[in-house]
Amino acid sequence: MRTIIILILVTILPFSAATQNLWQRAKISGNSEFLNTIGTLGIPVEGEIRVGEYLISDFSTEQIEKMRQAGLTVEILIPDIQTHYINQVFNEGYRSNISNSCFGTHDYPIPANFNHGTMGGYLTLSEMYAELDQMHSLFPQLISGRQLVDTIHTKEGRQLYYVKISDNPDSNEPEPQVMFLSLTHAREPMGMQQLIFFMWYLLENYTSDAEIQYLIQNTEIYFIPCVNPDGYEYNHATNPNGGGMWRKNRRDNGDGSFGVDLNRNYGFHWGYDDIGSSPLGSDETYRGTAAFSEAESQAVRNFCQNHQFKLIQDYHTYSNVVLYPWGYIDEVNPDSTLYNTYSGYMTSENAFAYGTANQCIGYNANGGSFDWYYGDQVTKNKIIAWGPEVGDPVDGFWPAESLINNICKLYIAENMYMVRFASKYAAIEYSTGNFVSALNIPFTIQRLGMDSPATYTVSLNALSTNVMVLNSPKTYNNLALLETRADTFDLSVYTNIENGEALVLELVIDNGFYSYRDTILKYFGTTSVVFQSDGSSTTGWSGSWGTTNSAYVSSPSSITDSPGGNYPNDANSSFTLSNNIDLSNVDFAELSFYAKWDIENDYDYVAIQASSDNGATWQNLCGRHSSRGSASQMQDEPVYDGKQNSWIYETVDLTDYIGQQIKIRFHLVSDSWVDGDGFYFDDMEITTMISTGIEQTDVKKVEIFPNPATKIIHVGANNQSICIITNVFGQVVMQVLPQNGVIDISNLSAGIYFLNTTVEGQIARSMFVKTGD
Repeated sequence: MRTIIILILVTILPFSAATQNLWQRAKISGNSEFLNTIGTLGIPVEGEIRVGEYLISDFSTEQIEKMRQAGLTVEILIPDIQTHYINQVFNEGYRSNISNSCFGTHDYPIPANFNHGTMGGYLTLSEMYAELDQMHSLFPQLISGRQLVDTIHTKEGRQLYYVKISDNPDSNEPEPQVMFLSLTHAREPMGMQQLIFFMWYLLENYTSDAEIQYLIQNTEIYFIPCVNPDGYEYNHATNPNGGGMWRKNRRDNGDGSFGVDLNRNYGFHWGYDDIGSSPLGSDETYRGTAAFSEAESQAVRNFCQNHQFKLIQDYHTYSNVVLYPWGYIDEVNPDSTLYNTYSGYMTSENAFAYGTANQCIGYNANGGSFDWYYGDQVTKNKIIAWGPEVGDPVDGFWPAESLINNICKLYIAENMYMVRFASKYAAIEYSTGNFVSALNIPFTIQRLGMDSPATYTVSLNALSTNVMVLNSPKTYNNLALLETRADTFDLSVYTNIENGEALVLELVIDNGFYSYRDTILKYFGTTSVVFQSDGSSTTGWSGSWGTTNSAYVSSPSSITDSPGGNYPNDANSSFTLSNNIDLSNVDFAELSFYAKWDIENDYDYVAIQASSDNGATWQNLCGRHSSRGSASQMQDEPVYDGKQNSWIYETVDLTDYIGQQIKIRFHLVSDSWVDGDGFYFDDMEITTMISTGIEQTDVKKVEIFPNPATKIIHVGANNQSICIITNVFGQVVMQVLPQNGVIDISNLSAGIYFLNTTVEGQIARSMFVKTGD
């Protein structure tokens, strides 16, 4: 009995010591270099980061004391963060990530087999392995059983496991390879949880989703859900209900300290300096005794060297940013154009910031995994790799269980795009607005997929009977990666078509294996351009913005907020049309322009606004490329921020202002800290249309109620016409015949929609808002 008691005490003591180290959420501030100061203290720079102003994250009391001794200002926000994490599991209600009707993240279904775990909602190590085993049991033809990443063992005798999703998962085929990893840091379970969600999503939708079939049949998709099993199991032992704060692995450093930061142990410029990694074993960013000194990083290294991965996402938490090389220095990598393009698509749905570590969080760190994946091109091939930081800063390392599913959904599109980029993928962009008067649809095709050679066939099909496409499908060969080609489809409409009549078209791009389809809605008719600005002068505007010839769509110039350089701190500038726009006798109205911008993400912003009371009040307008405003901007309102390096074509529907006189302005607001190059626009037009033979007083409107609506809308019991529902981008999302005047909209994502139909033989269009459940 005495021997048993001694053994139990020896086992418990390390855990008890860990739990006695109190962790607190704190706000740290200092001079302009305070983030580097934190880095030199061996403390991770992660969490809510306001470059030049503050850092909010979770720190041990020992770390807080070190920062105070270094002269930094510390404000304690949550005195006991681990208790907070445990309590929030039961107290936190569901909070939607879709908080403005202008934006609609696709509402992906929750996989039937996706499970939460017992550790505050997160899967424990054994539960996660059981999920992988269950996947193989249910879908053996699509996913391999668990396999060893390498024969090497961790300090506590564990090994790393991977699985592969493919149509022949137990065979090695000559197909593009991609990989997803998570839990390099043991206190970051949300990265793993969203990968399990994504894996179930792929497997369960294989038979019903043609694109998923194509990708699985033509790609090998690898997953290492836990890179740090010792550290993760340690958190389970010390904090079985979640909230464990252990970060590193469990190496005994021989000096009374434990653990190496595995994301400082990779070999590309390992130990470059002591700012981004620490030589001290007691520090959270301890880089180890040498590059790849740890079994876990060695296993990942060997696995990469034995494969030909094209792309990798190595998930961490938290900050809602997507990081890519370089991390060790404040410089862009040689493939920055590719990274910018890919990252823009990957974040097109969740609208997260992306860039190098210094661009996004103002901090460099050496020995990181994505620098090695990309930078080491001697012992293996070059890999395009990212290090996404999952989760909102307010939720920390262990978001409440009620938020898990919603967070997982935000990464489906990001993950899907990375897999697409390994395939024969290309994208189509069309730059026409909602109106078609020139009887053509100009478009561009850009090759984004790495797999080659590839042949792309683009076709435009008429889905409504009032229009005909005159061109045969167009074929494109030998496109270089990222190469763009421009082309046009010509249309013919029936002679009796009315002004304002809807044309429903389908744009298809076929790569020989799969066809990507986009259903679009345009309105035919003669339009009137009631305002036009080609960017060559500021005539017709009032405000301090000006022209610049440094960037433009049409020569010789565009208009920007700060022609001489970056916009200033504490800016509050507007650029307003001098004359009102008269929409009193029109049926349709649209604002369009080309734009690009470099604006501090989440803090500074540009909004395009309208006023119907001669400038007394202003309302933000929703464009195709708007982002949702943060709490530091105009919360939940459409704004422009972050980086859009290339020109995009923006359209804004002005339907809400039909029958009124309005003003239009661009409005820039910045704070006292980081600035940027600002906002550029060119070739702006406001276009209107009047339906044939219909006086404004006789225009038919569909009465929609309730509006906003959650599950159903009523459009009138006598409405027996086909209703076409489009989103704010003009894309058709539903074609439906009302049943007793009722339309089920429960499957639509939250957002603004337009219902198009006929009432008493006349075209009618009304807007409605779909809210979340």
